[in-house]
Amino acid sequence: MKEKIIVSIVSILMFISLLCSSGCSKSDSELIPSTELIIVPIPVTTSATNSTANSFSANWEALKAIDSCYLDVSEKMDFTTKIAGYNPKVIKGSELTSQVVSGLAAGKTYYYRLQAWVKGKQGAFSNIQSVTTVAERVTLVDNQGLFGQYIVSPEEFNLWNTLDMSGAEVTGLMKQASKEIYKTWPDKFDFIVFVLNNTSNPDNKPSAQAIPLRNTVKGLGFSDKLNEAIDYGSPSQLQAVSIIYKIQFSATSTNSSIITGPILHELAHRWMNFGLNEKSDPSGGIPHWPSYTVDGNKTDLTNGGIFASPTNNYAPIELYLMGLIDGSEITDATNKALYDKIIAAQGIRIPSKANSQKDFKAIIVVVTPQALTSQQIATTNSGVTGLTNKVLTGSGVNFYRQTGGRGTLSCTLNDVKK
Repeated sequence: MKEKIIVSIVSILMFISLLCSSGCSKSDSELIPSTELIIVPIPVTTSATNSTANSFSANWEALKAIDSCYLDVSEKMDFTTKIAGYNPKVIKGSELTSQVVSGLAAGKTYYYRLQAWVKGKQGAFSNIQSVTTVAERVTLVDNQGLFGQYIVSPEEFNLWNTLDMSGAEVTGLMKQASKEIYKTWPDKFDFIVFVLNNTSNPDNKPSAQAIPLRNTVKGLGFSDKLNEAIDYGSPSQLQAVSIIYKIQFSATSTNSSIITGPILHELAHRWMNFGLNEKSDPSGGIPHWPSYTVDGNKTDLTNGGIFASPTNNYAPIELYLMGLIDGSEITDATNKALYDKIIAAQGIRIPSKANSQKDFKAIIVVVTPQALTSQQIATTNSGVTGLTNKVLTGSGVNFYRQTGGRGTLSCTLNDVKK
């Protein structure tokens, strides 16, 4: 029986061979089915890079001769559920070896894997990689989103309170804290204001201090090429950073230092006073205003302007340097004397009022060794609201009112979070 089967198979093969040798056409041969061998490579994922609070880069080794690959990202190692947009994410072509995964939560572990496709055929899944996004150190304290808190160790908080503002150590602390801010928020702030969780000023410290970091304005008395903000994590936007050394107006008051304190004074140091390099009075001069003799009388701005009192309106010379008025609008003798001296020393302000920035964005961050109390949150929220309201009447510190409605300041954070 076995021999008959073998003979039959041999006979069939001889018949096919004879048939083709007697004139099979190409179209006839196409009737004989053939199977194409498709090999789909198995991807090899590598460790994630560039992890932030909200994103990371998924990486894999180069894949050759594929049409596409599918990237799965999940909060679960078994991939029973996947995050939106990566269920899967189709990546065309074989030239890519990395994909930014964004829109993630801070301090959370994610898993990713890859699957290649060739001519409609899917291959096996790759190995699985895990990555944990960076935990946020600067966080919103509530859903109002008016300010953040930066929780530090007691030892680090002590450094914030004792180090010299001009020293490398404290600027290093501010650089680190600023970079933590940019892990959560984009580079959209003109000012960063750190408020220390103290009820009184530390020993040998002023109420507040400020450092200009970026300047493109001519006529202020310092370089229009200044760009130290990049060391703080800001490629393009940040103009100045400041510290307010206490969160409350006083140890016995629950009023926020933001609504009663020197914040607008410190913001002014972004522009002034660097235009006059003389001190005609021991109590005046850089970085504040010197006094001058005008029309035979000694005059100064100690009774006017933002440097004299945090609740004063900005003086005309201050509004000019901020780009909120033109020099022609300065008419009183004291401000005119200062204006003339600045123009003589530095030239006119460029850009002028017509083309200068009028609307500013700040982020206020409370530096604290422990979570803020509900009372501190409430009073700080009230202080920030008062600071940024667009009103021309009222009391306390308010940027819009104290610029005469010429400029605005926003501190809302929910609208700019990554």
